[in-house]
Amino acid sequence: MKKNKISFIVGAASLTSKSVVLSKHIQKILQDRGYEVEFFNQATEPLPLLTDEIYKNPVPQITDFIETIDDSSGIIIATPVYHNSFTGLVKNAIDYLNKQNYKPVGILSTDSGNKSMQAADQLLPVVRSLHMTPIPTRVCAVKNDFDDSLQIVNPKLKERISLFCDELTWYMDKLYEDKQ
Repeated sequence: MKKNKISFIVGAASLTSKSVVLSKHIQKILQDRGYEVEFFNQATEPLPLLTDEIYKNPVPQITDFIETIDDSSGIIIATPVYHNSFTGLVKNAIDYLNKQNYKPVGILSTDSGNKSMQAADQLLPVVRSLHMTPIPTRVCAVKNDFDDSLQIVNPKLKERISLFCDELTWYMDKLYEDKQ
């Protein structure tokens, strides 16, 4: 496990999804802080649907994904809200993962309407089942948090993103110290 490595799992089917935009914004913040970031974007490189055959004989894309996540000291999962829940793309990616030894995980969600924590809340038992440690702060954004050029314009969201990054990296540092 690398101390300063964070992997994003983005479960959006569109490159212009607010989940992708929000994730890229956070990626830049973390890279500016000196963290190595891996970005798994389901819109550009969707993982194959998990089947018994793929599980028994994984293709290189899957083994690379699993090894990268296992090698990270933190994970961020980003999802659009679909029917008040997280996407099937997120669930499919998570189903490939091994237990994560209490690795910290941050959760992001985006919705086109009202802010909804449902997708983020529904991910909590899923990530806990993989022995991940969800950080307390989750980030949920809506279309009004972005301008027409997809820049974040809501100052409260920017503050929450900063807190989110602070918490995730704090948990990563503590976990890594304990593993030494």
